[in-house]
Amino acid sequence: MGRARFTTGTARLARVLVPALLLTVALQAGPAGPRSARAATPTSGTVSAATPTISWDFAPVGGPAGDSDAFALTVQLPDTAANFYAPDVRQGSTHAALLQVTMTWTDSSADQTLFLGATNASGSSVGDDTLATTNDGSNINTFQLQDPTNQTYTLTASNAVCCSHAAIPAHAVANLQLIDLANQAQPPNPTSGPGFSNYHIPLSLMPARPEETTVLGGRAFGEPSIGVDPRVGHDQVMYQAGLYTIRATFNDATAPATPTFTDVSFPVSDTVSEDAILDVDRNTGRTFASQLLGACSAGTFSDNDGGSWTPSQTCQIPAGVDHQTIGAGAFHAINGIPV
Repeated sequence: MGRARFTTGTARLARVLVPALLLTVALQAGPAGPRSARAATPTSGTVSAATPTISWDFAPVGGPAGDSDAFALTVQLPDTAANFYAPDVRQGSTHAALLQVTMTWTDSSADQTLFLGATNASGSSVGDDTLATTNDGSNINTFQLQDPTNQTYTLTASNAVCCSHAAIPAHAVANLQLIDLANQAQPPNPTSGPGFSNYHIPLSLMPARPEETTVLGGRAFGEPSIGVDPRVGHDQVMYQAGLYTIRATFNDATAPATPTFTDVSFPVSDTVSEDAILDVDRNTGRTFASQLLGACSAGTFSDNDGGSWTPSQTCQIPAGVDHQTIGAGAFHAINGIPV
């Protein structure tokens, strides 16, 4: 399990999450006008594990003068940020946190589209805000900041296009969600239909490679690939993470099935890489593994689930926009001819 991106289900505005820094630029490009600071009620508050939710009211914002109002929101994590967000080889970090502020108002006029920006203690813009230049009547704005730290943030409410026909107040609710990523229970399977089980590859089977310790400064487990050999008598699952190719063989006599993991990495493709790709041809069961090497790739394939490997031609598959790509047919026929 890992970090999930939030999508609000209650807002009906045609809005997108936009970095708060860009929002500041958008505001500066809008109609000019004085922006007098008001006083929220209360003017400050703290969210923590003990008090994860607080609320307050912004003074009227917008109007012909483009008024704004600020609130000082302090975040208190259960530990120092370094300890709370400590690296975890499986999850990325041991914990995650999400600070969400929902701002609502009552005036549904088209020009009453409010914006919520945030700066940290250093004055830098942080977080993401839903932005609209016209209010469709939903009267809601949502701000989010992933993994906040122990500090006081300044939240500023204003009109997204500077000014409106009248200044209006807004109500805000802040919530701090703390997530223990390393101890997330597996969701129960449905009573009918397919289910899922999580299997953790023993890290003792995947010790750090020299490139990871001397060049990357950490494990290269990002962007893993997975494939299944569907041939009768095989049913192996092939998994590529960084410099390792792992084969999982399942014993279906138990429920859930129990795996046996084997390191079947090809010696050429387990030493250095910029991007790892694995694919299993669903028709032939052939496994393709590739490591990006600058303008080239080191590729190999196996017809026996990593029991032996055949290296591909030198300097195989260059990088595209991001990295190399592997696909296995059959593909769509061209002029009636199978590809």
